[in-house]
Formats: sequence, structure tokens, C-alpha cells
Amino acid sequence: MEKKTKPLFPAVFLLVWITFSSCQLFDINAPNSGKVDIYLLKYWQKAQDSERIMEEKPIELYDEPLISYDEIIFYDQEDQSFKLKGSACQKIIKMDNFGHRVAFAVTANDSIIYTGYFWAAFSSSICDWVVIDPLSVHASDIMPVRLGYPGFLPEFNIPDKRNDPAIIQIFKDSKKLKR
Repeated sequence: MEKKTKPLFPAVFLLVWITFSSCQLFDINAPNSGKVDIYLLKYWQKAQDSERIMEEKPIELYDEPLISYDEIIFYDQEDQSFKLKGSACQKIIKMDNFGHRVAFAVTANDSIIYTGYFWAAFSSSICDWVVIDPLSVHASDIMPVRLGYPGFLPEFNIPDKRNDPAIIQIFKDSKKLKR
């Protein structure tokens, strides 16, 4: 009497298919998630006789970013400038007093990386901290971030965090980094 055996292939295939279809596959080369936002400051403290924002002191951000990550088209690492969508430019253009002397923070994944001021180019006063000229977005959608106004002076001693590794990595991962 001959014994009949059932083929194993369908059973093994079914077992392998069930095992792998219930697993979530990850692409190890997929970009990390992350975001860079620009918030206005609700509360901060300045150093005495300076515009320097004391980052070791409490800083409070507004609940919503002024410029969200989705409104940033790219970041130019060489020029330390943001290319913005029209919606972001309009928010800056519509700020009270042309946005002059309005404090901001650049965040990476909700952590403050650096602070500064929107400081209009028509100002006759010096700023010894990081500045963005809000009038620059009137002429274009490029928003440069500078060290000091009217320009960088060594005695300002401004820490340059504009190309902080966390910021660069987020823009690099999302292909929003221009070199």
C-alpha cells in the first residue's frame, strides 16, 4: 500500500506569507522625520545694555509658529537664508510696525536652536544679536538670517547657530537643503 503525502509548498508559502504580511517593513534609508519652525517670542529676557536674548533664561514661544516647516521651500546653508512660500512672506509683511524689533526663535523638532529679532533695515540703531530684515521678504521670497545689524562686528560675540547640525540634518533628510 502506497502512502500519499500532501505537498508542503502551499503550507510553507502560506505560513511565510502570514508571518511577513503581519510585520511592518521599515526602509533603513528613509529620511528621519523632523521640522524646523520659526516662532515669535511671547516672553524673553535681554542682557543688560544689549539686545542679546539670554537663552539660559526662560523663553516662552507663542503656541503656533509664525513660519511653519511646510512654508519653508528650502534652506541655503551657504547664505544662511530661507526661501519661503508666499503665505509665510505675507505673515511677515503684515506684522505690526513692519515687524521691527520683534523677537523670534528658530526651532528644530520643538527645541529652540537660536533666537533673534526681526530688525528692519531702516533702523538707525545697532543690534548685537541675530537679525532678519522683515523688509527683505517684500522684495523677494528669500529671508536671510544675519549676525548683527547693520553688520557683524567682532565685539558683538554672537554665537552662530544658523547652521546647527540639527537644522541641517532635518533639511538634508527632507531634501530642503541647498548648498
